[in-house]
Amino acid sequence: EWAVPTAGETVRQNPPSFLWPPDKQNVRQYRVRLSQDRTFPDENTILSGWFPWAEYSHHKPLATGNWFWQYASQYKDGTEKWSEIHEFNVTANSRVFATPTVNELIDHVAAMPHHRLYVEKKDIDAFRARNKTYEEARGFVRTARKNLDMQLIAEGPTRPRDTTGMNAYEQQMMMSFMYHGFGDKVKKPIVDFSMAYLLTGEDQFARAAVKHALHIADLPLDSPGTVEDFNSSSVMLGMATAYDTAYDMLTDKEREKLLFSIKLRADRQFRHLVAEFETHSMDNHVWQHTLRRLFFTSIAVLGDIPEAADWLGYCYETWCCRFPVLGGEDGGWHDGSSYFVANFKSFFYFPYFLKRFTCVDFVDIPWYRDLPEFIAYSFPPGSDSTGFGDNFEQMTSPTRPYIGFADVLSRELRSGVARWYTDQLLQGDETKLYKDTNFKFYRFMTDRQRTDVEPVAPRKNTSRFYPDAGFS
Repeated sequence: EWAVPTAGETVRQNPPSFLWPPDKQNVRQYRVRLSQDRTFPDENTILSGWFPWAEYSHHKPLATGNWFWQYASQYKDGTEKWSEIHEFNVTANSRVFATPTVNELIDHVAAMPHHRLYVEKKDIDAFRARNKTYEEARGFVRTARKNLDMQLIAEGPTRPRDTTGMNAYEQQMMMSFMYHGFGDKVKKPIVDFSMAYLLTGEDQFARAAVKHALHIADLPLDSPGTVEDFNSSSVMLGMATAYDTAYDMLTDKEREKLLFSIKLRADRQFRHLVAEFETHSMDNHVWQHTLRRLFFTSIAVLGDIPEAADWLGYCYETWCCRFPVLGGEDGGWHDGSSYFVANFKSFFYFPYFLKRFTCVDFVDIPWYRDLPEFIAYSFPPGSDSTGFGDNFEQMTSPTRPYIGFADVLSRELRSGVARWYTDQLLQGDETKLYKDTNFKFYRFMTDRQRTDVEPVAPRKNTSRFYPDAGFS
């Protein structure tokens, strides 16, 4: 409801994130200016370009001292108006975290040939050699091979119900319930066949992915199975994955068909989010899945759909300006242990992919570094969770997603606590890790081994306080 940073506050991070209340109905785009002189002289002012979202990161560290900033709104009638002047302070204690600009990221990704999403073309030989003897990858390929002749998935409810006697509103709500998960259902064979192709180089897997992708490309934008946000974003990402992975095999007509359908869904999602989601206190569905899927999709088609530059820019700026939206800097997560699971994939794959494309370690921030101990204290192995959040009463012990999440944290953070936590849940059976599907692709993509990190048990008979997340 107000712009930040403001009122002379000292910022925790340098550069800070700039946010302000959007006016989606009347404003076309925004820009920002920064200066250590409140009169904003041209020679000592940083002036951004125009962009349609209500957030900004300068990405490069600012000098210590007092700073002033404003955002300009360009209205749909062409007029421009600057906001009031806001003031903040950068000190030597403000944590420096420099990142590439939006344009630097876009230019880098656009220059990469397809395939680029899960494995870059230049790295494919090393990727296949590394996974050739890895049992989890071998088992994955065997399953994909068995599914090569599977039937195309017809649109239909995943959990049918009788709607007789319901009014129009009740029927609408029930349709959303009945088709929940349909997008994931049709996306799964596409991404699985795509990964099987990357693992083996066998064209039959890529062609199977394309066959299923072209099938769902025929679904209307507002079809019952794909109108809901989760389903639509899943279908969008499925098509984008096949497009990127099998790019060299596609005919011009197939490329045109996939790009047309991807653009329809991504554009609608982008227009729904921009100048709204980034200033929302917390929209769980978007953080859990849809923002990640738009991010992946924009990477897959960047350079082939002009609008993808805006999609990628928005996803990147939102991550840089808002994350961790419910965690602050202490590693905690306000929504509790049960609902936290729904965020695991986004909260790992987003920074992991950004690191691949920028060479900046996006998990090298206080929140990630403190996260392993938060998990260990809030949801110890063999114990109930903190007792807060949706379905917490069913969480009597850490579930399979916690195994996979702790494992990736141990590898990427070199965290001994995360390694200890994973070991406690595996209980000596490494195959339990394979049952986690969230991070199966990570385990194929990474060259970091579990055994690279020694386990370190957290301190016993102690307590921890997480003021940013509201836990103790």
